[in-house]
Amino acid sequence: MTSPRDGGGMVNLRIFRCLKPVIAAINGAGVGFGATLPLSMDIRLAAEGAKFGFVFSRRGMCLDGAASWFLPRIVGMSRALEWAMSGRIFGADEALEAGLIRSIHPPDKLLPAAYALARELTEHSAPVSVALNRQLLWQMAAPRIRWRPTGWSRSTSCTALPPPMPRRVRRHSWRSARHASR
Repeated sequence: MTSPRDGGGMVNLRIFRCLKPVIAAINGAGVGFGATLPLSMDIRLAAEGAKFGFVFSRRGMCLDGAASWFLPRIVGMSRALEWAMSGRIFGADEALEAGLIRSIHPPDKLLPAAYALARELTEHSAPVSVALNRQLLWQMAAPRIRWRPTGWSRSTSCTALPPPMPRRVRRHSWRSARHASR
C-alpha cells in the first residue's frame, strides 16, 4: 500500500532523479514551497535580500515537498528542527551560515553567478561522471526507509530514494548458461 505523495514532493523527486546538476538562484522570499523546492537542487545561491521560511507549523501543517528528507541532510537535524518547528522567517546570512545556500550575491549579479557556476561544473567534466557522482552522493546520504504492512522499516541498503537511473538487466545469468550446456 502506498500513500499519496504531495505535488511538491513529486516535483522535488523529479529534480532529485535528474541526471544533470541543478542550481537554484533564489532572489526574493522563499517561504513554504518556495523554501522546500530548492532543497532537492544540488547548489543554491541567493540574493542579498533573500528570505527563507519553513512556515508550515504556523499554519498547522507538516513539511511538504520531501523537505523532511532533504532539510536535515543539508543543514543538520538540530537546525532543521528549529526552522520547521518555529516557522520563523530568516535571512540569507543565516541560510549561508547553516549551509542552506552556497553564497550571497547582489541581485543583479545572482543570475550571472549561477551561469558561471554551471559552466564551471560542466565545461571540463564528463557528463556521465557528473551524473554518477551526483547520484552517488545523494543516494549515500541516508538509508532507505520503506513502508511495509507491519509498519515503517529501515532497509540495510544505502540508497536514499528509489533508484533514479535504470539498472542494466542481464539476459542470461551464469547459472542459466551453465544449466543450458548440460
